[in-house]
Amino acid sequence: DVIGCHNIQLINAAVWSESDKTLKMATGRISVCQCITDDGEDVKTICLDDLDVGDVTFIKVDVEGCEYQLFTGAKKLIQKYSPVMYVELKDKCLRKYGSSKEKVMSLLSDYGYIVVDRIRDDYIYVHKDY
Repeated sequence: DVIGCHNIQLINAAVWSESDKTLKMATGRISVCQCITDDGEDVKTICLDDLDVGDVTFIKVDVEGCEYQLFTGAKKLIQKYSPVMYVELKDKCLRKYGSSKEKVMSLLSDYGYIVVDRIRDDYIYVHKDY
């Protein structure tokens, strides 16, 4: 059990577009957009589509610029469950990892999602059929 919940499983991995890749992750105190480094600790990746999960109704995403990678590895899960999503999109961080706010928003639009609210860099997405 994690804090009294029976449906939580902790996984020491970085969420990515594919599983079993190794990334160098910064350790200790890091600044914004500095998660992946050249000299960090080796961390295996996992994509959300490879997880055996039940009904997913909500996803909170704040991965410091790796949102595009996360969402490409979660396509099946998102299309199957159509969860509401709370997503942070900072263009500065996204560009560091080869993406952009427009690229992520276009991908989510392709998945059938629309923005229903925004607070600065945080977006709430729902499926258009919600």
